[in-house]
Amino acid sequence: MDSSSVLVAWLVQYRDCFPNATVNVTLDSAVDAPPGTPLVIGTVSKIYDSDVTGTDERGLPVGPAMDSAVHDSVEIVSNERSYTAMVRANPYPTWYFVFVDLDGDGRPGADEPLGVDAGNPIDSGCDEPTRAITVRPAEAR
Repeated sequence: MDSSSVLVAWLVQYRDCFPNATVNVTLDSAVDAPPGTPLVIGTVSKIYDSDVTGTDERGLPVGPAMDSAVHDSVEIVSNERSYTAMVRANPYPTWYFVFVDLDGDGRPGADEPLGVDAGNPIDSGCDEPTRAITVRPAEAR
């Protein structure tokens, strides 16, 4: 076994990899957001048992890991309902969510349009997952 194969085997065994996830986002037709509003793609990973202790009524993870959620964003464009983003994933159970950041605070507010991945949490290991999330208005959840 050559040295690169040994390194790959070690990385996989200890989950020391940083895959990218492709997140395909669809805005429900009832979502109304002005052009330029951030569409935020968030991920939260459960590396330790205490990182995520459950989910709230909207399906968002609860626990200290939510305070350090990884976010990426794109700006909403007039007449566009579909977006694709690449986000860094972790090789641990990960929750994927997307929200329209109407108030600009970087956190999913109760009254903001939101979508969560129906398969949460996703444990894709070192594979690069592709996820699909539909964002719906707060009153539709």
